[in-house]
Amino acid sequence: MTERMIRSPMDWAAAFRARKVDLGLSDDEIDRRAGMPDGYCNKILNAKKKPGAVKIEQLCRALDLEVALRPAPDCEETKSRT
Repeated sequence: MTERMIRSPMDWAAAFRARKVDLGLSDDEIDRRAGMPDGYCNKILNAKKKPGAVKIEQLCRALDLEVALRPAPDCEETKSRT
């Protein structure tokens, strides 16, 4: 899996779907690993639910992902330092 920029709930869904395919996991297995109710993963992966911080953390743990934060390239703070 390559690095992805996440800027919307749909981006989270796409990243989680790609990782699911990479690992060959079913939605049910992801729900079990994440400790979420049956069917919840499917709703996030199909953009029917917008994941909040807790669900993102649970899914990242279940899918062996980590999140790295960085300033946006067009951030004023970044521009003033250059």
